[in-house]
Amino acid sequence: WQRYYDQSLRLLFLSAKTAYSHGDVKEAQSVLNDILGECTCLQDKLNSYFLLATIRKSCCDTKGAYSICHEVLSKLQENIPPSFDPKQTAKMIGETAIIVNRLSDTALLEMNEVDEKWEISLKFYNLIVHVAFFSRPDMVAFLVCKMVQLT
Repeated sequence: WQRYYDQSLRLLFLSAKTAYSHGDVKEAQSVLNDILGECTCLQDKLNSYFLLATIRKSCCDTKGAYSICHEVLSKLQENIPPSFDPKQTAKMIGETAIIVNRLSDTALLEMNEVDEKWEISLKFYNLIVHVAFFSRPDMVAFLVCKMVQLT
C-alpha cells in the first residue's frame, strides 16, 4: 500500500467488484473493508463506500446501507437529521414545490453542470432514498426533497 498506493487502490477495488459480480459477497465486503482501512482520504474511499452500501442493500441489510450512506453524506457536509417530524416534512415538501415551480424551462436548460461533490452527493442520496424506503420510511420525503433541492 505505501509504495504503490494508487495501484493498490485500483486493483483491490476491481477485485471487490469482481467478487461481488460473481456472488462472493463476503470476499467483496472483506476487500472493501481493507480498502477503507488503508485509504488516507475520503475521496479515495467514496467508491468503496458506495459499493459496500450497494452490497448491503442487495443483501437486504437496508439499515446497514442507510448507515453507510448517512455517514458518507455527513462527511460530505450534507446535514441529515437522525429523524424528521411529519409536520416538518409537509413544510419541506411545500418549500421544494415552490422552488421547482419557479424554475422555467429556459432556466433548467441554462443550468450549469454539477460539480464533482454534487455528483457524488446525489449518487449517495439516490441510494439512501432507496434503502430509506424500507428501513427509514419517515426520512424518505426529507431525503427526496434534499436531493431535488441539491439539483
